[in-house]
Amino acid sequence: MSNQIIIPDAEAQSIADAKRLKRIKFITPFRGFLNGASSVFDGYYMTYFLTDIYKFPVAFTGLLSGVSVILALIFAPAFAAFSDRFRFKKSKFWPWPLMGSSITYLGYIVVMSLPVFKSVNAAIFAPVVFVILLTARLGDQISKVTVSGISPIVTKSPTVRRFLAQGTKIGHETGKTIFGYIVPLFIGVLASVSGNRVLPFAIAAVILFIMGWSDPAIYALFCIKGSYIEREGLKQAEKKERISLLKMLKVLFTNRPALGMFLFFTLHKLAFFIYVIYGISVYDHIFNQADAVGSFFVVFSVAAIAGVFCGKLWTRLFRESKRSCSMAMVIHIIFTAIIALTFNRIPISLFLAFFAVSSFFMGMLETWVTPLYTACAEYGNWKTGVTMNALVMSTYGLSVSISLALPPVVATILIRPDNYNHGLTVLFTFAPLVLAVTALLCFLLIFNLNDAKIRKIQKDLAEGKAGATSDLKL
Repeated sequence: MSNQIIIPDAEAQSIADAKRLKRIKFITPFRGFLNGASSVFDGYYMTYFLTDIYKFPVAFTGLLSGVSVILALIFAPAFAAFSDRFRFKKSKFWPWPLMGSSITYLGYIVVMSLPVFKSVNAAIFAPVVFVILLTARLGDQISKVTVSGISPIVTKSPTVRRFLAQGTKIGHETGKTIFGYIVPLFIGVLASVSGNRVLPFAIAAVILFIMGWSDPAIYALFCIKGSYIEREGLKQAEKKERISLLKMLKVLFTNRPALGMFLFFTLHKLAFFIYVIYGISVYDHIFNQADAVGSFFVVFSVAAIAGVFCGKLWTRLFRESKRSCSMAMVIHIIFTAIIALTFNRIPISLFLAFFAVSSFFMGMLETWVTPLYTACAEYGNWKTGVTMNALVMSTYGLSVSISLALPPVVATILIRPDNYNHGLTVLFTFAPLVLAVTALLCFLLIFNLNDAKIRKIQKDLAEGKAGATSDLKL
């Protein structure tokens, strides 16, 4: 009797599933907020901590970044392919985000806490810190690949997918903006009171990293575990689909919509990170107002949040996801061109106004990126008849990893020591313009899905059809 499988009443199960989806929608902005808060330390202070507190050479951080990207390129698709085919005894998904995030944030906390102990000569620990941080970033890949991989299962509704994408972006930018101001104040006050330069960093890191760990932990324990997401994942696993890893990777690279989204998002994010990384250099060397760079980042974040809020209205205006995304990109390109042609010839206030509009539409793009990426996974399942959600969705994380690593490469090409300001200006203005135009062309020419085709693919999958037996030809 103990081994008997009890099938719940269909209506009761439907109600329970609806309640779980409602919980996911409610928690999503809060999760984004936690993630945005923790990104302040991982994104803004980690490099500073390694070079100024540990006294590691700058080459250490460059090597760490390069090796991290290479490992991500190898590990993320490999783990995604593995997780698509693996199941635990009584679950499919929820243990992975919990384990991955625990590895990540425990490693970060250890690295940030070691210099507090004065007896520790941090320079001796360079290899140890290097290995800990690489392991932490692999743990982050485990968590992110799993969470992105279940996106096609969470909901089939384009409206709900846009809502979840908007909630995540709004929460993330809000947390990043608020704690981007709170953390420096906290560190400064505590350092002046305690007379200890390292302790405030360690305390802030522990607080923010616990917040960062709470994001995937809450999602795993309160949203995924025991939900329809697990039920659907286990049902797919029971089909015992088997396909070689080599063939899976081949299918991934021949997934035309995924290739289009990967190129579009990577180029778009590359421009984004150029602004993030080199904004302070522009204010210091071009505007000669380094102390005013805070206003730039506030405008950057607040305008993006406003853009996400308006994504729903923009979609109603253009009535279709691909069309809406394309038109938002067109407006962004127009204002990026205005900035490039007028840069350093107009008052900074007017530059900020133009940049606010550009950032507004950059932020709005987040309304459609994740839902359209999710549609790429569904296309892959439909085209091949094999479930490979995690593998296809892993390209989303790869886009971010690659675009985060490339700005220094682009800067090295464009900036020469004998003409630094000119190269920096080109990097900050014309490079994002070229990237944005190229990204839009990739999206329009390669990504071959629209809302009608996505609905048809979802209907075919629900009926057990694959692309070979469908009347939809792509």
